[in-house]
Formats: sequence, C-alpha cells, structure tokens
Amino acid sequence: MRRSERILIAVDVLLQSKSSFMSVFLMAFMMKASLSDSPQDFVVYCIVRYAIMGVLSVLLIPFFKKHPLVAWRSSMVFSILEILTIILFNSWQGFIYVTAIFSALESTLYWRPKIIFDTQEVSDENRVSFKSTGQILLEIAKIIMPIILGFTIDASGYQNAAIFILVISITQLVLSLFFHPRRQTVKKHDIKGSLKQLFAHESLQRLLRLQLLRGLVTASAAYIVVATISLNRAAVDNTQRGLITSLASIVAIIVLLIYRKLAKSPRKQKLVLVSFTPAVILMPLITFCFPSDPIISFAYYVFTTAIVASLLDSTVGVIRIQDILSRHVKNDDDRVAIEAFGEMALSIGRVISLGILLLVVCFADFRQELILAFITAFLILPLVSISISKKALEADR
Repeated sequence: MRRSERILIAVDVLLQSKSSFMSVFLMAFMMKASLSDSPQDFVVYCIVRYAIMGVLSVLLIPFFKKHPLVAWRSSMVFSILEILTIILFNSWQGFIYVTAIFSALESTLYWRPKIIFDTQEVSDENRVSFKSTGQILLEIAKIIMPIILGFTIDASGYQNAAIFILVISITQLVLSLFFHPRRQTVKKHDIKGSLKQLFAHESLQRLLRLQLLRGLVTASAAYIVVATISLNRAAVDNTQRGLITSLASIVAIIVLLIYRKLAKSPRKQKLVLVSFTPAVILMPLITFCFPSDPIISFAYYVFTTAIVASLLDSTVGVIRIQDILSRHVKNDDDRVAIEAFGEMALSIGRVISLGILLLVVCFADFRQELILAFITAFLILPLVSISISKKALEADR
C-alpha cells in the first residue's frame, strides 16, 4: 500500500483507541466526578454532541468539499482540545458542555473528509487490502484498548488514562501532517440539487427513514446507553469494565463472522435478522427482573454490543444505507451532501431517544430506564422491516 493509504489506516486505528475511552470509561468518570450514581451528565453530553453534529453535518458541506484536508486535520485539533478539557477542567460543571462541543466538531470534521479520501486516494488495486487491513487493526484495537485503559485507570487514575489518550490524539495530528491528497476540482455545492435528488427517489427517502430509526434505537441511542449504564453500575472496577467491553467486541466479531457465513441470500438474511429481534426486545426486560445481578447486567451489555450495535446496526443500518447510496448516487459530490442529510436524520433520532432517556434519568430510577429500553426496542421491528422488505430489495435491484 502507498504511504497515504497507510496513514489513513493508522489515524483510523488511533481514533478507535480514543473511542474506547470516550464511551464506557467517560460515563464512569462523569458519574464519579458528579459524586452520584446518576448517568445524567453523560446523557446530557450525548444530547449536546449529537444535536451539534446534526446541524454542522449539513452547514459544513461546502467546507468539506472545498477544504477536506483542513477539515480533517482540524478534527484532530478539536480532539486534543476535548481531552485537555477533561484533564484540566473536570471539576467545573460546564466541562460537560465544552467537551460535547469539541467532540461534535471532531466527529463532524473527521468523517465526511475521511469518506472523500477513502474514495479518491485509495487505488483500485489496493482497495481490498486497504479495507481488510484497516478492519482487522480496528477490531484488534477494540479488544486490546479497553483492557489497557481499565487497568491504567485502576492503577493510576482517570487523569493518567486521559493523558495517554491525549498522546494518541497528538500522534493522530502529527501523522495527518504527512498525508498529502491529490488536488481535486471542486464544484460549487448545489444544496437545492441534492435535496431534489434526495426526495426524487423512494430508495433515498428510505435512507432517511433508516437513519432516523437507527438514531432512535441502534446507533448510540437510549437502548445502547442504558446497557452501558447497566455495565457501569454492575462493574466492581475499571479493569472489569475493560474486560467486559473487550469480551463484547470479541463476541461481536464472532457474531458478524457467523452472519456473513450464513446470510448469503436475501432469504437467509431475513431469517437471521428476524430471529434476533425477540431477544433484542426481551433483554432489557430480563435485566429489569434481576437489576442487581451483575452477570445479567454484563450479559445485557455484551448482547447489546454484539447484536444491536454490531449486527443489526452494521448490517441493517450501515451496509443497507451504503448499498442504497452506491446504487442511486453516482456523483461523489452528491454522495457527500446526501450522506450529510442522512447524518442529520440520524442525529435527530438520537436526540429524541436520549432526550426521553434524560427525563427518565432525572425523575425515575434504573428500572424505569430499562423499561424505556424495552419500549424503544420495539422500533427494531420497523427498522428490520424497512431494510429487508421485498419492496426494498426490488426497488434497489
């Protein structure tokens, strides 16, 4: 592979390493900083983050297309500022909002240019090895980093773990300085044209519906956050949190490998996905019946990570959406714009879901949070239905 391709993979893996800290461990840190057992601060952090991401993903489309490299590098600067805020200002109540703003800017500025670079900078002969190598290294990072972080936090505190993540973010920025993409001719962004195309095709309208439903249930929404709350309340220490998170990643890899082996036809895809749906709905209810049992809480988190976040979200959500885009959007400029509108729909779903969770967190207890997860789980049904319906398959064909 060329140097530019290796840099893209390395920066992605470093981002995944940082992400291991910014989910389970950040929630535990915020709960500790607030001196309470409530995840309220983390839920507020998520709502602010996703609301900003939804707005910026559309507003910054012209900037992404005209200055993708500047946007990409800027994301890493905001990543550094985010971690510095956690290290230096964690005793200040407002650090939650500042961290959420920096995190939203980081994510928004990173992924749109990254999509452009993956399309334009990776050669056709290296595309398979680029994707496979990147995926393998990402999965390794998902397994190893939670164990390292959990042990580090228990041995020397959150502060030192955050400093370790800061070094990772600085390394990302330094690597990005050696990345020099080829110059591309930039067309003026036609937002009206993108909207016209978006609503002209039924398949692209279905993309918006899929993204909205993903935001409501499978893509870091209330269902996922409640499972993370369950893990944090049941875990004895951060080492245990890290081990359970790594176990969840291993189970997710196994589940996806089995799915890819079994689901080689639309009929088998339907059978596999539909068979998991009752378990997705019942898992919060089982945890509700045994809220103090750590084994049940751990199983709920592992199941949610492996089935909901990995299998259902990646197969029903991400892969289905990419399939729709590849069939109906041939122009790279239109693809960037339409993906941005999809990101906005995703963020709207997340904000609605997490807003309801915030009300439950503020005025109820953990058992009511599990009831909310149980109720939102029923949204899996239309998500799966829209994705694997005969009409959807025929329309895309």
